Amino acid sequence: MLAQIPTNEMVQEEVEAAAEVASAPPECDSPRTFHQVAVIICGFFINVLLSGLNNAWPVLMLYHIEHAGDSELSILPRKDAINHALLAWVGSTSGSATSYFLTLAIVILLCRAAVTKVGRSWPCLSSVSYLSAIGSILIFIAHILASYSTQYWHLLLTQGILAGIGSAVLYNPITTIAPEYFSAKSVGTCLGIMAAGAGVGGVAFPPLTQVLLERCGMRVTLRVLGLIVGVLGLASALMSPPARPMPRRRLVPRKSWKILLFWSIIVAEIAANLTAFIPNAYGPEFSKSVLGFNSSKAATLSLYILNGVGILGRIGLGFVRDRLGSQNTLILSSAILAISTSLWYCSATTAGDGTWYAFLVVWGMFLSGFGTIVNAYVADVFGGEEMFAILACVNVARGLGSVAGPPLAGQMIGEGADYKQTIGYLGVMLAVTVVILSLARGWIARKAGWKWIA
Repeated sequence: MLAQIPTNEMVQEEVEAAAEVASAPPECDSPRTFHQVAVIICGFFINVLLSGLNNAWPVLMLYHIEHAGDSELSILPRKDAINHALLAWVGSTSGSATSYFLTLAIVILLCRAAVTKVGRSWPCLSSVSYLSAIGSILIFIAHILASYSTQYWHLLLTQGILAGIGSAVLYNPITTIAPEYFSAKSVGTCLGIMAAGAGVGGVAFPPLTQVLLERCGMRVTLRVLGLIVGVLGLASALMSPPARPMPRRRLVPRKSWKILLFWSIIVAEIAANLTAFIPNAYGPEFSKSVLGFNSSKAATLSLYILNGVGILGRIGLGFVRDRLGSQNTLILSSAILAISTSLWYCSATTAGDGTWYAFLVVWGMFLSGFGTIVNAYVADVFGGEEMFAILACVNVARGLGSVAGPPLAGQMIGEGADYKQTIGYLGVMLAVTVVILSLARGWIARKAGWKWIA
């Protein structure tokens, strides 16, 4: 029998098949235990540092307000130092808001073919380490420059925007790649352990900041905080493992843009994060102006409680997510947070510290868990090659809410001490979040079938 002579079409098919094989991503081996441990340790300490800075800001803000007009202790003009909304912009831009916004840029870098053979063999040479190291250096420079501020815009550009960019570049690489290192059954608990570092930082940094302010003043305090985060952040960056060699990742989630579910998650994240940082930002001032606490107690007690219970909340809700599913856990957290605002309202109405403490415990426990579960939620609901891009879009939505929430609350409070309008706003936004997440749960069930654990 004569051999079949290959036609042009057959040759073309063989060429295309060979091209597909050549362009296929490497097979994903099971992650090394060393890399998994490194992810948890690095994520934990980066959360300690950045949450520490975020929670140091309310103490710094209270110091600005208390010493407004004091030529020796204040670094801002009096009109700026007593403006709640202006000061809140510094905290918003330096904290999670800028970090969320810049997730898009980080994803573009992580989606590149950055996982080289050298990077897989020696984690400190991976692109994740380079990015995190740059972030640490930027935070250090930002706080050194901020210590020389004499005008509000100096502080906004340095401690606000520049430090926020550094936080984003330090935080986002490790948290973006983390879900890929763990199985679906353990990812919630592992991310919860990483996020528990935020509670540790929130407990440690406020009293440290208060002591530094009392003994050294604002300028030295800023320099010390920048040095601590810069040095320890750089050490964590060098330990960071690389992104895993996964199937092709898309930079733009074009398929998901056409799905109502995608947009519902975006709106829910904006609504939730419009409220997320308001108790942290204004808790110290509320404690002093409404409850009558002294400056030291007001500056640290509320942050102690919020972050102390947050350590357990992050790990606990990560554990709950592994048993009940991401969707159920997010809905449950949002509903409890919405109900808890009634405790704060009672405290604002009666000046009762008991209901204020109860609110702080509930808020710290369940808000921390909400933030922990979001990455796992995106991986569960969307997954695939668009997961990185969708997570970036979700984080941008979180950034929109985070950057606008505290200044908006500051505008409602004004220069007085009436928090009722702000508290009502928190309750409404969280109720909206619960409704949207519940609708999303129904849409997913219609497509994939109802599951109690989801």
